[in-house]
Amino acid sequence: MKNRHDLSTFLHEIGAVPDDHIYFEPPENTKIKYPALIYELSNMPTKFADNNPYNVKHAYTVTFVTDNPDNEYIDILANLMKFDRPFVSDGLHHYVYSIYY
Repeated sequence: MKNRHDLSTFLHEIGAVPDDHIYFEPPENTKIKYPALIYELSNMPTKFADNNPYNVKHAYTVTFVTDNPDNEYIDILANLMKFDRPFVSDGLHHYVYSIYY
């Protein structure tokens, strides 16, 4: 089964941001460098049979944060993950994606 570290490797291989700009659930006091990819576990859908779990998946939310609303990686990431929504906060553009990994 793939894990969070495999997802981190996958995100590094995309090349959307420098390696030190990828964060897993960063604490509030972390100084984030932009552009950035921020990811977190968002769900663990589980299938059951006879009241026993037999299939657990990990769903992650991946947010691409950039100051450039025309960044080429917005579309590249949309081809690799499910695009959920965009929003702007503090002058930065956030593009939220979902992925099972």
